[in-house]
Amino acid sequence: FGGGHAGYPANDVEIFDSSTNTWNQQTQPEGFPICCNYSFISTCPSGSAEATACGALSGSDPTVDTPTGHPYTLHTFQKAVYNPLLNKFVQYTATGIWTYDANTKIWNKDIPLVSTIDTSATAIDYDSSLQTEILIQGASQRKIYKVDHTAGRLVFLAGYGDPVTAGSMVPYAWSEMHMAYDPDRRLHLIFLESPGVAADSHYWLFDSIAF
Repeated sequence: FGGGHAGYPANDVEIFDSSTNTWNQQTQPEGFPICCNYSFISTCPSGSAEATACGALSGSDPTVDTPTGHPYTLHTFQKAVYNPLLNKFVQYTATGIWTYDANTKIWNKDIPLVSTIDTSATAIDYDSSLQTEILIQGASQRKIYKVDHTAGRLVFLAGYGDPVTAGSMVPYAWSEMHMAYDPDRRLHLIFLESPGVAADSHYWLFDSIAF
């Protein structure tokens, strides 16, 4: 599931079976309204539901759900992770934190997100020590959250708005951010960069247990 930029706009879920070396399509694709093209130039009738959807799809990440209540996909790289405790895939989009159950083929929006959440230069991974996901926003907001699926909310850990950690303690990336968790050292390794600017490439370590 997912993609980058405007290469493939549909949101079907595919599962790879390593025992048979085959891909299996689990859900049917839902693309953007036909009157939206890849450049998000709408030819939909003014005031129509399609025109509204095109406007919501004009950014890096769609801010509306599909007509069937599923997430759209666009800039979804580094925003999906497997949660072994839930036995579900966790997907972060502009409309919320979603879980997908490959056994039942059901999407569920566990945490709706407000419009102030910035999805650019954002990464999510699974913290086996905390037994949940860590979400880092590295663009304009520079905040770190812990995902609470039970309460249906993001728990603020560090970043802007906190007098102790402030924004200077959170990695800044305008474009790319990737992260992985090291369970032995109990640290998150974060790589971030701005395209074409080698000097803006950095590695960080984040200790989530400290919070």
